[in-house]
Amino acid sequence: MIILRPNRVTFAGAEWAGVERLSIDRVGTRVVKAWADDGPHAVFVDVPEQLIRVRLTQTIDQTVLTSPRPGDRGQLRVEPAAGADEGRKLVRIESVVESVTCEITDRGARRVIALIAVSDQGDEDPVVVTDAS
Repeated sequence: MIILRPNRVTFAGAEWAGVERLSIDRVGTRVVKAWADDGPHAVFVDVPEQLIRVRLTQTIDQTVLTSPRPGDRGQLRVEPAAGADEGRKLVRIESVVESVTCEITDRGARRVIALIAVSDQGDEDPVVVTDAS
């Protein structure tokens, strides 16, 4: 999932201004594969464990003295940009901050925050997309 220039992003109730882009990646951490004696192609594949990593990039245009820290946990709420109120969505992800990096160039400053999604129940998807209206 990719969200470009969301309307609003908050984490644990704090607003994160200037978010330019956000990606949600799903990676299999354990993959089970099986082959039959009939040929070279897998006949069974399952991904019983996965990791959901969220990465967002903020444009920073003023001094920032506060920042999330690795290990901080909270709900990430993202309101993607939409043309009209009808059809607006809200993405909610319970997550933990994995890393925070900053970069300063001649074109400006940016902060990249990586989070890992957490499920309260192992069988519930921690990424929840609902209607915002």
